[in-house]
Amino acid sequence: MTNHLFEDKETPYSGLDLAALNIQRGRDHGLPGYNLYRSICNLTRADDFGDLRREIALPVIERLRRTYDHVDDVDLFTGEHFVLGEIAHVTSSSFNFFFRWSR
Repeated sequence: MTNHLFEDKETPYSGLDLAALNIQRGRDHGLPGYNLYRSICNLTRADDFGDLRREIALPVIERLRRTYDHVDDVDLFTGEHFVLGEIAHVTSSSFNFFFRWSR
């Protein structure tokens, strides 16, 4: 959805970036980063980017390492978006429960 959300059909790439909006929305609402939610979902907190190897593919970890100064800086939307397989379902379910519970 990069540059296509609410895009004007007459002007290519005139839309908004949905991922950027979700990341900014999380920051605006003060959501803690992905690493804290890992512990809430019974995953171990990562001390460094290498600790994400079980849940996130290595090429993605390298992009995260280039983008963020520390693993604790990874935004919730970004971290959850790249989680692999069964873990993604478990963490998504846990996040949904947590958000409903916290309201």
